[in-house]
Amino acid sequence: MSVEKPAIVTMGNSLARFLDLSRNVTSEPGVPQPPGLPSPYADAPGLSPGTTDQKGYYAAGRLARPDLSKTRMFVNRGIELKPGHALITSQKDASVYQMDLDTGEFEFVFQLYDTGGAFLFRAVAAPSGEIFCTVTGARYENDPHGVNFGVGGAVFRIHPVRELISVVPRSQEIVDPCGLQLLPDGHLLVTDFDGFRGESAKILDLQPSTGKRVAVAEAGPLNIPIGAYLHVPDNVLYVANAIMQYDYPDVPNNDTGNLLRYDLNNGVCTAVVPEEYPPAGSLLGVNGNAGSDELVFVTCGAPMFKVGALKVFNMKTGEVRTLIASEPAKRRFFSPHSDVIDGVIHTADSYQKELLVIRLADGSILKRHSLAPILGGYLGVKQQFDIVDCVSIVPPQWPDA
Repeated sequence: MSVEKPAIVTMGNSLARFLDLSRNVTSEPGVPQPPGLPSPYADAPGLSPGTTDQKGYYAAGRLARPDLSKTRMFVNRGIELKPGHALITSQKDASVYQMDLDTGEFEFVFQLYDTGGAFLFRAVAAPSGEIFCTVTGARYENDPHGVNFGVGGAVFRIHPVRELISVVPRSQEIVDPCGLQLLPDGHLLVTDFDGFRGESAKILDLQPSTGKRVAVAEAGPLNIPIGAYLHVPDNVLYVANAIMQYDYPDVPNNDTGNLLRYDLNNGVCTAVVPEEYPPAGSLLGVNGNAGSDELVFVTCGAPMFKVGALKVFNMKTGEVRTLIASEPAKRRFFSPHSDVIDGVIHTADSYQKELLVIRLADGSILKRHSLAPILGGYLGVKQQFDIVDCVSIVPPQWPDA
């Protein structure tokens, strides 16, 4: 059955269009840009090189754009993608594992290297046997806590069985690709939070073979879009729109966010879940399934994890209810990308080091498996990216995959 391509419309003050790729900046920080084209490396007011403000701007001269075309992988040559198993991304070592959800057994799939210190965010399998991944940001040498965004990322196309890895054409021109959804027509829905710069963040429809991309939504109400979900039956886009204040020793956690609904049929955008005050954590992900009226969105109260939750949003009624939440006595950090299939959500709790399969109807935990083999056998998060960012379920595979 063929599925029509999502309509592309104007959103707020943005123009949905095929991007003029000749205008995308790929030069190093500090290099003059063409007249009239703002540099993605522009200094924030009052910043000196090597510093950052609370809105996420980074002063020029800190890091060059990484060349992710040189990225390679270690691959398990005996791997076979198995429908119904979970793909799990480990950010601490840029690896993807496959888990048997009946036994909890792990199988190594691949590990990326020569990434220039970039982070692996999402990994989503296609029926073709390929896995699409988003990679962005950079770690600093000799500083395990030092990270930088806004310097460039890429979307990877990986076929582990055939030991093939490539960068989706022109995807290195996306600044911070993070959220990822495989659409029925084979296109990719990619969120670009663009160095936490709200005025230049985008949600993109990316054609993986050619690299052509269309801005489905940009600027306007977007702040820090970490994840998005297109509900294809209604042609409606939902965006996890984070509002991050960043944490310092003398500043309490003020992170929050809202869930945006973009109706691609008429161009109307509304905040269907408003910002929470007092703040209850950044809104980092939104996950759904074409056969359900319910979405699950994820909030996180890093770095102390006193708050954060999996919450269910009913697209028909607007009702919001909490499925499972972090609390001071039992802190949690749920994976922003958590697959929803047949009325259950598959998520990773990186604080408690367990994978959970939870029924949406009543919040009951159907399965629980340890993540200790890949995250370590202790509670808590040692470093801010020692987590599972994504749990996705392998779909049925084509016979020649």
